[in-house]
Amino acid sequence: MCNGVSYSRNVLIFLTKGITESKFCQMELRWALEARRNLIFVMETDDRHGKPNMEELIQRPVQSVNLDTKLRL
Repeated sequence: MCNGVSYSRNVLIFLTKGITESKFCQMELRWALEARRNLIFVMETDDRHGKPNMEELIQRPVQSVNLDTKLRL
């Protein structure tokens, strides 16, 4: 996952409910920032598919996630 983000020119961040709680989304976002990748934000607009409340997204702090965390499946 880290290599995919690191070797990409652009990283798409799909804003939905729960993105600030997802450790995997947070790791990818942090990796992209650390690698200085272009970020493209897309927001879900359909309530049925997790439309986020933008005010909540803006006010909610990003959870601290260790960049060295590895996926365990």
